[in-house]
Amino acid sequence: MRSKLILYIILTFFYTPLQFAQVNIGVLGGVNSSTFNGDRPSNGSYTSSYGYNLGGIIDVFIFEDIALNLQPTYSKYSTFISYDVDYQYEDYDSISIKTEYAEFPINVKIVADNNITYVTAGVSLTRLVDARAKNQRSGDEITIEEKFESFGLKANFGVGVKFPIGLPLIFFELNYSQSLTNITKDAFLDINIDNKLKSNGLRLYTGVMIKL
Repeated sequence: MRSKLILYIILTFFYTPLQFAQVNIGVLGGVNSSTFNGDRPSNGSYTSSYGYNLGGIIDVFIFEDIALNLQPTYSKYSTFISYDVDYQYEDYDSISIKTEYAEFPINVKIVADNNITYVTAGVSLTRLVDARAKNQRSGDEITIEEKFESFGLKANFGVGVKFPIGLPLIFFELNYSQSLTNITKDAFLDINIDNKLKSNGLRLYTGVMIKL
């Protein structure tokens, strides 16, 4: 009897806010700058490059200023592998690595008292869609999808602002992500890099949301 009462109290505690929760949905798009960190080739380094993100956004406000924030997105990332060249002052971007992911960020969003600024934190589940390497000198491009893990996990941290423009809301968000799991599973491009490789980067979003 006591266990049933406890279960009833727990279900009531969680169900009541969700039953009357405000839900916002919308679309987002933006650019990102990403790079690798971890093992690197001899005389080489990783430099960031630009990609883009497109997706949707769902906010489910469990409390007045706290929401469950979902951002399913298609993301394209790009990173250069640069090498020291004797006759050049700066490293030469020799290889570009382009990856594409389906990402499913699950965040907690906390809105400030001014109802304009907010912060988010959470994790992203990632699914590799494609991975390619391009030789910047010859222009040759190869598929390297088999060198990457199919699934991964990232940590996300973001800050944003939102403004009403009539019925919809427009928002801008700056987000930092860091891999929690290795993104590669095999010797990388046969250049003596093992599977200890992760990614990190910044993403700048903008989008529009409406209240349901």
